[in-house]
Amino acid sequence: MEELRQTKEATHQQHLWHDDLMDTYGLEMTKLAYTYVKNWSTAQDIVQDVFVKAYHYYSKREKLHSVRGWLIRLTINQSKDYLKSSWFRRVTGLDSKHSTETTQSAEDTLTTNSSNAQLSQAVLALKQDYREVIFLYYYEELTVREMSEVLKVKEATLHTRLRRAKMELHHQLKGEDFVWGTN
Repeated sequence: MEELRQTKEATHQQHLWHDDLMDTYGLEMTKLAYTYVKNWSTAQDIVQDVFVKAYHYYSKREKLHSVRGWLIRLTINQSKDYLKSSWFRRVTGLDSKHSTETTQSAEDTLTTNSSNAQLSQAVLALKQDYREVIFLYYYEELTVREMSEVLKVKEATLHTRLRRAKMELHHQLKGEDFVWGTN
């Protein structure tokens, strides 16, 4: 009887931990996934898969250095796996017109809620490596060192990507007055 009570309590604690993760990081991870797949509902599906994996990782949670960093890494990997999947390539290849319409409406949703729609569109138009560092640095406010740990890329490489991404954004926005933080 005591074992059953302890099992119920452990399961309850696991559910609470998982709910707290979803409440704390759900929207943030969905936005991150969106920067890869450019479709809001697909990004939500990806994040749901990420949190299912997190749920099963509960017993090993003490080993995590940073839960947020781990979730970012999982989300990035899951997004990249989706983009590499044969299903995505087949559906995108067969129905590119529909895919474009879906992407555009999701982009409209994101940029409508953004204080600077032009900048959001420019960031989404960047190539993946640049979009990734801009998002993590400016939106998620990770330091270059934290990005290095999460992405498993050298800090110097990330500094270069940030610089190039800012130059590309400046070129796309044709000199609009946006203030960039320095590295």
